[in-house]
Amino acid sequence: MHRIILLPLFVALISIAPLASASKEGLLIFESFRVESLGIGDSGPVVLSGRQNPDGFASLKINAFGKTLALTELQLKKLKGGHLNGLQLSYEHGYTELGGRTIYVRFSKGFTSGITEARLVTITEDGAIAIR
Repeated sequence: MHRIILLPLFVALISIAPLASASKEGLLIFESFRVESLGIGDSGPVVLSGRQNPDGFASLKINAFGKTLALTELQLKKLKGGHLNGLQLSYEHGYTELGGRTIYVRFSKGFTSGITEARLVTITEDGAIAIR
């Protein structure tokens, strides 16, 4: 009879034990950042700088292709929704008829267990900015 009572109690204790001893990984967001690249091929130098606040991105500027571009309020709102703590910068030579050279900026939110959210900012040589 005691086994029937003790078995559910034992199972319950084993299932909550990892929760009691596990620490929780916290998110360290970029409050401000500046990333500089000499570039590759004919990309030329690329400088990316910005600021985040509790509501999301407050500013984002890209210096590329001899131009300085700043995201508008509407574009910054598209980056809202997550405090991002990861950044990836890449380049594609591109076709002139499709906008030419292109810089890709991938912002992500993640932990050691993986990425939970991401936003992609695409900047073309002709100055077009798209956010996905």
